[in-house]
Amino acid sequence: MYPNCTYDFKIRIVSWRDWISRITGLTCIILAASMLMPSAATAQCHYPSMTFVSPKLMSGTARQVGAVYKFSNVTTGVDATIQIMALVGGAGLNDMDNTSQGYYDAWQPYVTAGASGTSYLDWKIVFKKAGTNTDTILPCLSITAIDIDGDGSKLKEFIVASTPGAYAVDPNTLLNVSFDGVNSHAIGTVLTVPNIDTNATKYMFQMNFTNVGTIIYRNGSISTKTSSDVRHTCIYFKSFFESGLITLPVQITSFTGKMVSEGVNLNWVVSNEQDIQHFAVQRSPDGSNWENVGKTEAEEGVRSYHYMDKSGATGKAYYRLVQVATGGSVGFSRIIAMNQPGGLLSINMPTLVSRQIPINLDAPAAENYQFAVYNGQGVLLTRKTFAVQTGLNSLQLDLPASRAAGIYMIAIRNGKGEIVERKRILVQ
Repeated sequence: MYPNCTYDFKIRIVSWRDWISRITGLTCIILAASMLMPSAATAQCHYPSMTFVSPKLMSGTARQVGAVYKFSNVTTGVDATIQIMALVGGAGLNDMDNTSQGYYDAWQPYVTAGASGTSYLDWKIVFKKAGTNTDTILPCLSITAIDIDGDGSKLKEFIVASTPGAYAVDPNTLLNVSFDGVNSHAIGTVLTVPNIDTNATKYMFQMNFTNVGTIIYRNGSISTKTSSDVRHTCIYFKSFFESGLITLPVQITSFTGKMVSEGVNLNWVVSNEQDIQHFAVQRSPDGSNWENVGKTEAEEGVRSYHYMDKSGATGKAYYRLVQVATGGSVGFSRIIAMNQPGGLLSINMPTLVSRQIPINLDAPAAENYQFAVYNGQGVLLTRKTFAVQTGLNSLQLDLPASRAAGIYMIAIRNGKGEIVERKRILVQ
């Protein structure tokens, strides 16, 4: 099916950069078929550049959640469908493909950035055998986000994508990039780049995938403007970084914390501790400026780790793990936050999730809270009760391994059995 596509390669580990992700902004995305290929490759997958033009609405209401568009013959023997999965925080779609500027072969939607906060659009991109509704797998695919910048003063852009195999950026990139064990993130600054320019590599972020048929992709913005803003994005199927790929580290599948009398009790689980030297525990007062507060050596055969921060931080404190490999490369866990102030009940969790759902619950008092997950037909899938302390608790809810992609509902009950909040999530 894919001629001239053979691959026999090894991935070399190169150093991660110390970047933090706070996800926001609207971006220009570029997708391409390319091989995830550091220098040790013995053969290369030569995949043609894709062309996305003339989208056709296949189902749903145009430019609304649930709408599915089809791009025909994006490459030989392959169609692509793109579904709008979510519009959050005032985000909107003005035009599915605008070719008035940028690159004709690219998918170039006009999107609306919401005012005074974070807004984003979630997309589901699925590749199909041409002329059918049968899913197909691409042996190699590159997604390069271009023009991840801002409006020059009050708005900055971001992208999030489900786990690739590697990423690449310009050596002098101006982006903050991170991987949380499930998704890769890239966030720009308020600096702006004129037009949509593939020569502005400092604002580009490439993610490489292998054997992929579906991509869950988010682009959004964080804005302090009092009005919405229309942004021209573009999605171009072409690779721009053929070298300097950074392979993703061993996955930290769980990282949670709990306030106890001795301090902050931190626990984490890794999928494979092979080639990991140690874990550094870092704390921050604001989620931006970090200091090392502890170190735990990795042990062969051990998947669960623990650290107690007894340093007595007051108020809100953020934590993350730095995973250091034997070769010197590093990766970062997701950021969790802990505090003691109490106040009104606040429950925050991402809307786009995989199997593990990180939850930040700020409780006015110590109490038990039950989280029950239901599928789209209202069938209970799982439930779990957490004993939380006053203040901010970082929790994790695990979905069944047999879960299917789709929309789920979470009902949260207090110790009296009363439903205090409902959340809708999209499982990828």
